[in-house]
Amino acid sequence: MINVFVVIGKVLEKPEMKETPNGTKHTTLLLNVERGFRNSEGVYEYDQIAVEVWRASAETVVDYCKVGDMMGIKGRIQSRTYQSQEGNAFINYDMIAEKVDFLSYK
Repeated sequence: MINVFVVIGKVLEKPEMKETPNGTKHTTLLLNVERGFRNSEGVYEYDQIAVEVWRASAETVVDYCKVGDMMGIKGRIQSRTYQSQEGNAFINYDMIAEKVDFLSYK
């Protein structure tokens, strides 16, 4: 089975370091990613994609990443199931980075 995603996009906001209760460092990298096709008006649209970055990679991203930097991310998609207070079941998908590349610096 294969569970891989690859995105290249520009950083939309400065990432901040967070820690789990057991001390594992992580951050969320918000990227503006251009779609690979034009809309009906001939314009490229963008998606904002949040990617979770963990441990040493998170430290590097927080220390060196700036708004506008071009980043390449390879990772996996992780799902979590939860229930609302009304009893409805939902699935949430998280993008987890496994490799982070700085493609440009601003």
